[in-house]
Amino acid sequence: MQNKKFNQKYYITRYKKGIFSKRGDKHFFYSYWKKYLTKRRILSLKTKLLDYGCGEGFWLKRISPYLEAYGSDLSEYALGITQKKVKNVGFKLANEEEIPFNDNFFDIITSFDVIEHSKNPENLISEFHRILKHSGTAIISTPNLCSWGKIIKGDEWHGIQDKTHINMKTINEWNEIFIDKNFRVIKFGTDLFWDTPYLKFIPSFLQKLIFVGINNLFFVFFGFTSFKHGENAYFILTPIFAEF
Repeated sequence: MQNKKFNQKYYITRYKKGIFSKRGDKHFFYSYWKKYLTKRRILSLKTKLLDYGCGEGFWLKRISPYLEAYGSDLSEYALGITQKKVKNVGFKLANEEEIPFNDNFFDIITSFDVIEHSKNPENLISEFHRILKHSGTAIISTPNLCSWGKIIKGDEWHGIQDKTHINMKTINEWNEIFIDKNFRVIKFGTDLFWDTPYLKFIPSFLQKLIFVGINNLFFVFFGFTSFKHGENAYFILTPIFAEF
């Protein structure tokens, strides 16, 4: 992943306004993850969270009032936008080789739709392990190669349309990597269907209203499901450390 790819043009063209949200701001999605962390009593002002691949800061803006938040991204443009939007958050420009934070520093890492951009996702996942505390949690999302949407849409599928998606894998392949990099996979699954249109004989607007509406409503209450063929895959991980 190179900084030059993730400029203003990339964010404007890839993240557009939807029926149920402003451009790039997934309200239903972020509401669920805030609720998830709250239910598990993870949120406190002493909790350190890193949003790796924070983009334009929509998630950080929502979660930062409840904990000690940090953001990191390869895009100087995105970090500049986020720093103006979100206050009292620590920001660091990332690079491909190393996440610029100390060992055992974070309680939570969130990384939404990021690992598929990485030239070396195995190294990135190792870095997550390095900077997480022993009791830490990593929450990761990525396009799902096993999606039925991919079968229906082919080259028009969202995961393929973004040419910066250079490392997409199946759920099983990701799980194997997580385990190999000393993570325990607590939960995994997918969302439903939102990459409309799927059907040529139904108006696009109506499909978006139905599919995106159902997916958003489901996600805000339940998050992702054990179903393996939705558009995006989700993983909740905890690091495993050797005992001496």
